[in-house]
Amino acid sequence: MPGRLHDLPRRLDRQRRPVHLGLVLFALASLAAGLGQDAWQLIAPRGAQGLGAAFIATAALALLGGNFAEGAERNKALGAWGRGPGWPRWSG
Repeated sequence: MPGRLHDLPRRLDRQRRPVHLGLVLFALASLAAGLGQDAWQLIAPRGAQGLGAAFIATAALALLGGNFAEGAERNKALGAWGRGPGWPRWSG
């Protein structure tokens, strides 16, 4: 769903909306999880954090693809983006 929502608008200012939505959702869910007093008050915000992170990750990848020219420049940008999540797994 977040990826499809991001693909719908074509203008750059509209393309940033899913990123902002994801950041706000993630921040509010983090606050709710931090203020939680019970197990369910932590579990539900963690789900909302996952949804916010999904918006951020898919929108960031789409923004990378749209902001770099096709070829070596885009390949370097996408390679750097892909190295980010892989670094902790590789380093142990």
